[in-house]
Amino acid sequence: RQHAPKEHTPPERRARLLQLLRDHSGNTAETQARRMLLALEGGPATTIELRRYLDVMQVSTRIYELRSDGHHIDTVWVQQETDSGKPHRVALYVLRARAR
Repeated sequence: RQHAPKEHTPPERRARLLQLLRDHSGNTAETQARRMLLALEGGPATTIELRRYLDVMQVSTRIYELRSDGHHIDTVWVQQETDSGKPHRVALYVLRARAR
């Protein structure tokens, strides 16, 4: 079983994610998916991280849509503590290749 620390987002990555949120504001499905794809280009991200920093509540739905658009995204299951300190099994998403 893999474990991810409660706060595994380095400060520079956190700043980049928050900048993506500012640069691509809005809550349409398309805008949220765009933010997530740009974030995944910078490295793997957990469900908690995508919710916390990119303001995406339906992460698995946006991943499904990105995959439907032809992007190759792997899911790795990890244990990570939530803000309440409880460990949860969450998805770690890894972009293998963008759609052509």
